[in-house]
Amino acid sequence: MSTVYATPRSQPSFGKLSLAKPSSVSSERRTSFFGARTSGASMHRNSTMSGFGGTEKIKDSRPLHDKSYVQQCIKQLHEFLVEQGFPGTLSSKTLQSPSTKEFVKMFEFIYCQLDPTFVMPNSKVEEEVPALLKALGYPFVLSKCSMYSVGAPHTWPQALGALMWLIDSVKISLSFGKQDPLLTVFCEESDNIEEGAEYNKLFLDFTERINREKRELEQTVANLTKALEDAEQHTWNEEIALSKVKGKEWGAEIENIENHRKLLEEKVKFGYDEAVQQLKAIQQQYQLVLQETSEERRTVANNLMSVFTAVTNHLAVTELSLADLHSGVHRICKKTVEENEAALQKLYEMLKSFKAKANV
Repeated sequence: MSTVYATPRSQPSFGKLSLAKPSSVSSERRTSFFGARTSGASMHRNSTMSGFGGTEKIKDSRPLHDKSYVQQCIKQLHEFLVEQGFPGTLSSKTLQSPSTKEFVKMFEFIYCQLDPTFVMPNSKVEEEVPALLKALGYPFVLSKCSMYSVGAPHTWPQALGALMWLIDSVKISLSFGKQDPLLTVFCEESDNIEEGAEYNKLFLDFTERINREKRELEQTVANLTKALEDAEQHTWNEEIALSKVKGKEWGAEIENIENHRKLLEEKVKFGYDEAVQQLKAIQQQYQLVLQETSEERRTVANNLMSVFTAVTNHLAVTELSLADLHSGVHRICKKTVEENEAALQKLYEMLKSFKAKANV
């Protein structure tokens, strides 16, 4: 596999990229996608297309005047700069309408991904950038005049297109370093193509194919993510519905217990009222007995003690019933709270799992 960006060092003022060329069969047949395919890496380029061996010019098929396409390119530019650790500030204004200085900084940063030793000269950058692009084999013209107003609406799309081409070159260079099988196929196919516009068209078609497959993959990932979110939402809704059903069941059970408690309270109240009435009657009888003989008073007293004992026993039984009722209510409430906590914990774990899967 040949080196992607092996360029001659005969013009040091342009800060040419120079990477070592690994030894392979295909490297003897061409030096790069963009350089002249000659036997020596130090030979001068002598064509207007910087290494395509002829004066052919191809038409830029990219829709650089389409606002949506331009915004997509700006998004990809922003993502690339962030991923590679661009040291400057990436404001919305910078990416929508950069100054010449800001454009040069971005260009220099991207170019350094190809040649880490590259340093942009401080003077004549308006001439330097087009010359560097031409030296790399950029198939289109970025004029010197456009560099003076690179952020203008009529020049920024062309300058942005040059940056995107340079980014694609970096990505292909990195892919070649990883021996990407797709790029290997491209290299094998390009060996049989003569220099010129046809070779450059193959590169652009291949770049477009990579971008198209990337978009398709992103769409597939988005669809799978949406399906996962829908499944998680469906599971979440089922759990909520089940919780509502259980809540209704628990509510009905608590309502039954409450009704039973009220019934017991009514019975206790009725028994108490009845006992009070009996007590009043006995008191009246006791007053009458006091007026009778002492024997009769003793008899009445004994009867009164019996009544008091019955009342006491009745109250004791009532207290035991209330204690049992309280214990039952406490036990049911405790069980209900535990089941609620378990259900809430399960819902929390499901939500946590859903968030983790969505973030992936």
